Amino acid sequence: MIGLAFVTLIGLIYAIEPDKIIDAMSEIEYSLLILAVILYLINTVIKAMRWRLIVSSTGTELGYVEAFRLFLCGLAVNNTTPGGVSGEPLRVMLLRYKKGTPTGEGLSTIFSERLIDLTVLMCLSVTGLWFLLPILNHGDGQNLLVSVGALCIILSALLTFALHPKPLEIISSFFEPVEQKPKLIQKIHGWITQFQTGLNQLREKRDIATKAFFVTLVIWINASVRFGLIVYAVTGNFEAAGLIILASGLVYSIGTFLPFGVGNIAIATLVLSAASIDEAQAITIGIVEVATSLTLSVPMGILSMGITGMPEEEKFD
Repeated sequence: MIGLAFVTLIGLIYAIEPDKIIDAMSEIEYSLLILAVILYLINTVIKAMRWRLIVSSTGTELGYVEAFRLFLCGLAVNNTTPGGVSGEPLRVMLLRYKKGTPTGEGLSTIFSERLIDLTVLMCLSVTGLWFLLPILNHGDGQNLLVSVGALCIILSALLTFALHPKPLEIISSFFEPVEQKPKLIQKIHGWITQFQTGLNQLREKRDIATKAFFVTLVIWINASVRFGLIVYAVTGNFEAAGLIILASGLVYSIGTFLPFGVGNIAIATLVLSAASIDEAQAITIGIVEVATSLTLSVPMGILSMGITGMPEEEKFD
């Protein structure tokens, strides 16, 4: 997947000619990029605090600095792997290693966080697509519509899974009687039970779930504004900046399925090109958007890993 990401990125650049992209980069308003970087840092802190809030539903006491540090460890891995989820198991491991939180309960906090993200992003995507369809060509609009439709179906299934205990009870029943199963099966059954406990705890603490939802709304509005600033910094076109704010839900939901932000670049280029933005500028916007996140999150994550220390394997038996 990483190889595919680089091939896709290089293909996008050479399809437009590198010289044109260099020219577009030379015209960037860098003072606006500084503001975009500040917004990214603010969002990173808010995301870490949202995770801390969700973790509190399990009864785990996680300090602000510690939550930020563990979050950064996972974020660095997420931003360099497909789908943006590979860092989540690392957060679960570190949460157990540092705080003794059961693995299944840790997984439930990540699942809840991601589910809230997807819910907000789908709301933004559907709203954005409503305004974007008239300006996209038929093929591109149809592809985005199918992609959003598929994600909405997935979201509906996940919400059903999260809000009703019955699906997990059915899954758990396949492992019974547990005492007669191999150790690995027993361990999986234990994780499922812990996961169910974690979801139940969050369902019971609706104030935490509600706060997490509104914090998530702030997170993605911040990210949308940041993307709009980058567009304006590259193009000087206020209308284009507004357009990418509308499309940000699509960029951040559909675009995460390739690592290193290449999917974000592809979706952003599609939308901006449809709005008569120069292709070189569209590619530049995507590259700058990714660069102003990866160049911050990866070094901070590596530093956090060094400070935190990695868990020993036996601690997770």
